[in-house]
Amino acid sequence: MTTSSPLLADIPARPWLTPDTARWAGARAGRWAHPLGPALLLVVGVVAAMANAPDPVCTPQAPCGEQWTDAIITMLFWPQLWWLFVLPEAAVLCGLLLVGCMADPSIWEGGTSLRIADGVVVAGLCWGLAVSVRKLVLRRAQRRRFREAAGGITARAPVLAWTARPKRGAVRWVVGAAMCAAAAALTVSIVQADRADDRAARTAPAVDARVVAFHSGEGTLVVRLPGERRRHHFDVEGDYRNLSTVRVLLPGGGRVLLAAEPYGDRADRQLLALVLGGLGVVAVSSGLVAAGRAARLRRGPVPVLRVLARVRGGSTEVFAHDDTAGAHAVLHYAPHHDPPAPLRQALMFADGAEGGELLLAVRTENGRWYVDASAGPIRIGAEDDPDEDDEDDEDEDEDGAGDGGAATAGDGADDGLTVKERWAAEARVQDALAAMRRPGAALPTRWHASGLSLTGAITMFAVVPAVGFGFLEHSTSWRIVWAAPVALAGLVGPFAVLTWRISAGPAGLRVRRHVVSRQVPWERLVGADYSGGVLTLRLRPAEGPLHAGQFLDSSGAHQDITLDQVGLGRLDVRAGRQPAAERAAAEITAMIRDPSLRPAAASDRPADGR
Repeated sequence: MTTSSPLLADIPARPWLTPDTARWAGARAGRWAHPLGPALLLVVGVVAAMANAPDPVCTPQAPCGEQWTDAIITMLFWPQLWWLFVLPEAAVLCGLLLVGCMADPSIWEGGTSLRIADGVVVAGLCWGLAVSVRKLVLRRAQRRRFREAAGGITARAPVLAWTARPKRGAVRWVVGAAMCAAAAALTVSIVQADRADDRAARTAPAVDARVVAFHSGEGTLVVRLPGERRRHHFDVEGDYRNLSTVRVLLPGGGRVLLAAEPYGDRADRQLLALVLGGLGVVAVSSGLVAAGRAARLRRGPVPVLRVLARVRGGSTEVFAHDDTAGAHAVLHYAPHHDPPAPLRQALMFADGAEGGELLLAVRTENGRWYVDASAGPIRIGAEDDPDEDDEDDEDEDEDGAGDGGAATAGDGADDGLTVKERWAAEARVQDALAAMRRPGAALPTRWHASGLSLTGAITMFAVVPAVGFGFLEHSTSWRIVWAAPVALAGLVGPFAVLTWRISAGPAGLRVRRHVVSRQVPWERLVGADYSGGVLTLRLRPAEGPLHAGQFLDSSGAHQDITLDQVGLGRLDVRAGRQPAAERAAAEITAMIRDPSLRPAAASDRPADGR
C-alpha cells in the first residue's frame, strides 16, 4: 500500500547500526539447543516403545476396548515434534504435560527394553523442554535489545487496509477448526457404538467356545462353538496363546462377541480421529499465535527503527542503516506482495524477535512511502535465492571466452556449476586460504561428515532395525518379508554418510567411499567442488596406461571422484553451520593451489619437531 502521509517522515526513529544489529543477531542458541536433537531422540524412543509394548491383558471381567488415554498421549508426541521447531510456547506446555504422563508408574511396568525406550522418551522430552525454554529466553533478549537500539522510541504502525493486510494464521485456524470438528464427530460416533456394544454384552447369554487357532502375529483368534462345526474369526488385541477355551457372548441375530473384547473393531476410525485431532490442534494453535502476533502490531505503539531494505528473490531483506552496500542482511521475511526493489531507506515497526511479525514502510524515489506487512515470521540472516540467474551464464562462451581465454583443465568451466555457484565456491576457497595461511593455524588433515549428519545417520541405523524387529515379533506376513529389502536399501544413504573419509598426506589424498579406498596424488588433482549434496574431486587425465583405482566412464574419459550422500547439508545450514563437505571442498582446493599448506613429509619437518 502506497501512502504520502508526512507522519512517517516525522517519526524521530533512530538508525539501526551495525553494532546493534550484530548484538541483536548474536542472541542465538548454541548447537545443543537445536530442536533436531530432541526430535530425533523422541522419534527413536516412541517408535521403540510402540514396538516393544506388551499385548494388553483382556478378560471377561476387564474387557478391552479403545484405549483413549494411551492413544491420545501417544498422538501428542507428533505435534510436539512440530512445536519444537516452530512454536516453543506450545512445546513447553505440551512437554510438561507429556512428562507428567510419563511419571505414571504403570507406564514403567514393562520389560527391560520397554523401560529403556521410555527412558529415551523422557530424556527427549527433558531435552526438548530445555531447548524450548532457551529459545524463549533468547527471544526475550532479542526484544530487549531491539528496544534498547530504538532508544525507547515507539510509534503506532501504519494501518493497512483489509485487502492489503496479510491474513496471518486465518487459513490455518479455519482448517484446524474443521479438522477438530471432524475428529470430535468421529470420537462421538465411536463412543456411541461402544456403548451400544456394552449394553448388548450385559444382556447376552455367555458360553465357552473352544480355541481352534491363535495367530499372534496377525492378531487373529479362531474359535468353535459347542455343537457347531462353523468357525468364528475375531481380530483381537490380547494374548490368547495359553488358552484352550474362551468365553463368547450370543446377543442374537447370528452375532457372536468375544467376552474379553466385546467391542467392534473401530481402530481405523479411532486412528483417523486422533490424527485429525492432532493436526487440527497444531493448525489452530499456530494460526492463533500468528494472528495474535500480527494483531499486536496494530494494538498500540511498538518500537521503530530506521533501516535499509530490499526485495530479492521473493524475500524482503533488512540491513543495518549504515550497511549502504547491502552486504550483510540482518533478517529476512516473506513479504505480502512486494515487487523486487533495490536497497532503500525504510522504517521498521516490529516486536523485535525471531519468529515474530513486522511492518515495513519503504521510502520510494518520489518521496512516497510503500507500506507492507510480513506474510511470514522473521528469520535471522539472508535467505539464498533458489532461482539461479541464467542470464549470467550468457556472459561466458562454451570455451570460456568470458574469462578472457580458452578453458583449461581445472578452471571449472565444465564442472556443471553456475556462475553464481562458482563465485560462492571461490569466495569459500579464498576464506580457507586466508585462514590456513594465518600464523599458528591448525591445518586440517582429514575430513568426514559433520556431527549433526553422523547423529542423523546413527539414528537411522537405530530406528530401522528397531521398527523391523518390533514388527517381525508380532507379524511374519509376506508384507514384512517383502519390506525388509526396502528397509535395507534405505540404510544405504546413512551408511555412505558414516563411511566417507578424505585424508591428506604428503603424497596426496586418500579417499574412502563406502568400503573402497584409493590414493590420489596431488599432481593429479585439479580442484574440489561441492554442489547439490555431492562432493567432487576433479582430476587431470592420467598419462600412460591405467593403474589400479583409475576408472573410465562410458565416453572413455577419466572419471572424477564423486562422493554423494556426504551429509545432511540443509540441516547443517539450518543449525547455522557450514556443511562439512562444503568446507572440505574449499580446504582441499586451497591445498591444491598452495603446496605449502599440505602435510609435510617426516624428512621435511624441522629438527625441533615444529
